[in-house]
Amino acid sequence: MKHGLVHRFCKILFPIINVKIDCNISYEKLKKVLSKPLVMYSNHQSIFDAYLLYSILPVDYKMFWSDTAHVDRYKLSITKLIGKLYDLNFTHYKNNKRKNYFEFKKVLSFISSGNAVLIFPEGSLSKSGKLKPFLPASFQIPLKINANIFGLFIKGSNKIMSNLNTNADSRVEVKIVDFTDKFYNEISSPKHIPKKMESFFMKEYERMELAS
Repeated sequence: MKHGLVHRFCKILFPIINVKIDCNISYEKLKKVLSKPLVMYSNHQSIFDAYLLYSILPVDYKMFWSDTAHVDRYKLSITKLIGKLYDLNFTHYKNNKRKNYFEFKKVLSFISSGNAVLIFPEGSLSKSGKLKPFLPASFQIPLKINANIFGLFIKGSNKIMSNLNTNADSRVEVKIVDFTDKFYNEISSPKHIPKKMESFFMKEYERMELAS
């Protein structure tokens, strides 16, 4: 899986549409920090999020998209076109348990082979920027296999589309935090994972708000 063209496309795209992205960790340092197998969890504010992250992350990864969002709703969107062209996504079939089961097995095999996956645990966009409740199923993957786990915190991408319509500049902040130890050492029961991870995310997101 080589996504060099996707990285380059995204790095070119965002400056063109006047989006400035600030990350708390440099690109060179991220090369050393983000080791595979890797599961990344991110909040979700915009259809641009996955590609925005591709513009700053030095790793190739595939994403989880729901069939009722990117895969079905945006029939002719550039996000869907690039996703299909470069095989960037796995699909969460919200109303088909059988398809979900086999897709889940594909994801486990993919990560076990030393790859990276990006998951949006809220399951849908939060246009307000506030975190939505996390879906429990999204945390089953790192329970099945040992992987490095990182939280990605995006702030400001929910304003990109409206700023595009008014030709205004956009500023997006991305904070990257290693959650591996927290996930495997601080969570006592699988049923507590979604709430615990929500709590971890909320605390880091609040720190971002205070630092702004």
